[in-house]
Formats: sequence, structure tokens, C-alpha cells
Amino acid sequence: EFLAAFRTEPEQAEAKCEKIRQLIESGSISLENQDIRMTVSIGIYHVKKPKMADEILQKADIALYAAKAAGKNCTKVYKKKMQGQHF
Repeated sequence: EFLAAFRTEPEQAEAKCEKIRQLIESGSISLENQDIRMTVSIGIYHVKKPKMADEILQKADIALYAAKAAGKNCTKVYKKKMQGQHF
């Protein structure tokens, strides 16, 4: 897992993350004479006002698990209704 922070509006952050996801999906790496394709699941949380880092990470992680539950290889933005769901 890794974290990326964008100083942008939520829609622009989602578009950037989706572009990253598409670039990863469309590429491949060569390892020991084999082409390996990858996908990525992305969870986004938009910080509207200052919050503790652990709260930010928890909500981004909830969105990430929602992306994985949706079949992986997609981008999901945290929504309050995701809180408390079991993925």
C-alpha cells in the first residue's frame, strides 16, 4: 500500500487516481522473460478540514476495501455509508 496526497478538489483527485489506475492496468513489466500485468485498487478520502492522520488513513482504507469488494481494479471515494460495512 502507498499514500498519495493531492491539493485539489475531490473530482480532480478522483480523475488523477483513475488515470494512475488506467496507466498501471495498461502497462506491464518484464521479469525473467515474462510480461507481468498489474492492476490496482484505489481508495480516496477527501479532507475538508484538518483531521488527525489516523482518521484520514482509516477512511481512505475503508474506501480501498470498498474498491476491492467491488471486484478490484477500480477507484472508490469514501462515503459515510461505507462506515461500518464489512468488506
